[in-house]
Amino acid sequence: MHYMEVHTPKEINEQYAPSDAVNKIYPPEEWFIETGHPPLKAWYTIQSMAYKKGLIKETYIGNCHVMYFDILDVVNLCAEELKNRPFELWGIKE
Repeated sequence: MHYMEVHTPKEINEQYAPSDAVNKIYPPEEWFIETGHPPLKAWYTIQSMAYKKGLIKETYIGNCHVMYFDILDVVNLCAEELKNRPFELWGIKE
């Protein structure tokens, strides 16, 4: 999913970019860190859409609840949404 983040608009990335203090602890060349609290979490928006489209199935492995899906279907959904309505994914109206 992180490969699709190249489609995230600069305005969103800048809004949730870590401070210099955070970057000092977690150097950007070693860590991917976001800060802040967007109105919505983009992955949960994509996840909800994928469930509604029947792309995500659930089961259990022992006592562990798991989701499984065709990664290309969900990644393509994410890419389309990031290209066409990125601000809505985070609950940010432009």
